[in-house]
Amino acid sequence: MVIKEKLSEIVGSGSFSDDPKVLKAYAKDESLVTGTAPSYVVKPKSAEEIGKIIELANDQKVPVVPVSSQ
Repeated sequence: MVIKEKLSEIVGSGSFSDDPKVLKAYAKDESLVTGTAPSYVVKPKSAEEIGKIIELANDQKVPVVPVSSQ
């Protein structure tokens, strides 16, 4: 199973996105650093989901960038 499917399984399809428009919105912040679009955006609803996401990211050696207030 690929990471995309695993993330969608963890948070549900309604809390997962790989839509280019959504990814573009998360490619920048208020800093002066040039942003890079993420591969996926997930919006976990619980600490348990966050734990599973972090565990998956660690297993797959995938970086996680937390964002709040979006």
